[in-house]
Amino acid sequence: MPVVAPSDQARKWYWSIGNDVTAQENRQGWGSSVIKRLGEDLRTEFPEMKGFSPRNLQYMTAFAKAGRWHQLRNRLLRSCHWGHITVLLDKLSEPEDREWYVSAAVEYGWSSNVLMNMIMNNTMERTGAAPSNFAQRLVAQDTELAHRSPKTPTTLSFLASPAKLPNGTWRTRSPAGSPKPSES
Repeated sequence: MPVVAPSDQARKWYWSIGNDVTAQENRQGWGSSVIKRLGEDLRTEFPEMKGFSPRNLQYMTAFAKAGRWHQLRNRLLRSCHWGHITVLLDKLSEPEDREWYVSAAVEYGWSSNVLMNMIMNNTMERTGAAPSNFAQRLVAQDTELAHRSPKTPTTLSFLASPAKLPNGTWRTRSPAGSPKPSES
């Protein structure tokens, strides 16, 4: 019998809880405090466990309602942490977008923070947009890096701007031991 990772079991349980919440909401109606009461019941039943806050129960419900994710669970989500899933639920509404980002997160080993940054930078929209001859000219392992490099935003804010000295001259940062700028 294969060993199931604790995070995979937790995801299965979260999905099951989300389905139960959805069923209760359908029976009792939205606004009937299903999530609040369920959270209290779960914390009473399992006092040593964490993760039953109303917000996390809302994530579980959204996870269960996300339809096709149930089929993805065994293939892609098994490699993701719950934090990845909550980022995907918070930041993306289209199933195709979620599938693309979860595939990329698994393939490149992104943490949930990196995943959030990639979503905020619209990585999916920028990937593969420019034509290139990289596939013909580079070895296979360098092709992906070459495709991503031109699309990666370059931040030059770390460069120092010239400083105006009290005597009115301008000075840029210079290596230690170099002569001071002359007065002009």
